[in-house]
Parts: sequence; C-alpha cells; structure tokens
Amino acid sequence: MGMMARLTLLFSDANGSYDLDPRQTTVAGVSATCDLDLKVYFQGDHLRTISRRHFRITFIADEGYAICDLNSLNGTRVNGWRLRPDEPQFLKNGDTIMLAENRAFVIHVTSDDFGHTRLLTPLVVEQTPSAPAPAGLLHLAADGQFILDGVHIAHAYLTVLEERLLLYLYERSGRVCIYDDLIHGVWGYPKYEEVQDNTVAKLVSNLRKKLDGISPGAGPRHIQTVHGRGVKCTPV
Repeated sequence: MGMMARLTLLFSDANGSYDLDPRQTTVAGVSATCDLDLKVYFQGDHLRTISRRHFRITFIADEGYAICDLNSLNGTRVNGWRLRPDEPQFLKNGDTIMLAENRAFVIHVTSDDFGHTRLLTPLVVEQTPSAPAPAGLLHLAADGQFILDGVHIAHAYLTVLEERLLLYLYERSGRVCIYDDLIHGVWGYPKYEEVQDNTVAKLVSNLRKKLDGISPGAGPRHIQTVHGRGVKCTPV
C-alpha cells in the first residue's frame, strides 16, 4: 500500500462512507467521543452489542492500515476470522469487517491503491491448522456466509442459535468442544448445569437436520458428537 494511500469504509445499508485520515488513529464505536461514531451508520435494537470503543485503525508508513479490536464485548471479524484483542491485522482493498457477530453490522473496505497485492500473514486470528481451505465441503466465505458443498447457506435458513453454534464449532474445527464451553460460547451461560439437559443435544440435532436439508448426510458428517465429552466440527 502506498505511503499515503487512502482507505475508505463503506456502510452499504446506510448508503454512507467514511474516509480515514492516515495522519491519525481512528477509533470506532457507539460513543460520541469516538472518531467514528457507528450510531451514524448502524441502527436497530442490536446496536447495543457494539462496544463504546470497539476497534481502531492506524496507518503505518510503508505498511498500510491496521485494524485492532479494542477488547470489545462481542468481537470483530475480518473476512470471517475473529481478531484477538489489541493485536493488529492489516487491511486491504476488498476486505470485509463484521462487528458483534451480526451481519447487519458489516463494513466494506476499499482503497485507492488497487495495485497492492502483498498479503501479510495474520498472526492474530483464531484459526487452527485444521481450519478448512475455501475448497472444503463446509467453509466460511469472506462475507461471513457459510457455504456447504458449493451451496450458500442463506442467513434466514438457520436460527440465530443454530448459526452461532455452527460458527463456534467451525472456528474450533477438529477440536472437541466440551459442553461447558458450548453453553458459555453459544448461550452465554457460565455452566452447563444452568440449562436443561437436552438443550445442547436438541440444538445440535436441529443444526444437523438443516445441513442435511442442503446436502444429504452433511449433518452427521460435519457436526459430530463425542459421547461423554462434547461436540466437534469436521468441515472437510
């Protein structure tokens, strides 16, 4: 990216945009004290899931623009991968930023330096060695939408909890997620004992049926129960 390349954040639903000043750090959130007040571009009851100070973007000379999640409550994703707090990820033209696990809060990145092709290895994402490549049977596209056997899974096809469970398991592909972690990560409760015994099993079963509806056999192939331990995702 050029020495003073311009980077613009596009808010499609609001038909708005925000040009970043390379001479200063831009802090974004739902506080009027932020450089970029997201309340101007995002609306709705779920706006409270975005933190007051959610992320910042800084221009680094001879490198480009880097985004950092500011330890936000519900996280920041770049091209589907969740950022770890306070660890920078460089942005490039065409990237997609999603806030608070909500596709209503998506920001598109555009740069005037279209010739920039250098990809920096992101050491800051929650990606495991077993995470699938885009050619896998189940993968997460750059826009945050799941694709199963070449079929895009429509946002409305899964319930909020089903999608949250699939995303949680997918991010930890190949690992057994114990029930306490599932309850905390998907439902927000601290321990498994705080929900009914069949809560996880029922949601897992429903998710499998939905995947089967797209590709027969995909449910048990990709979402597996390890009896006595938990659940895991095998995307390929």
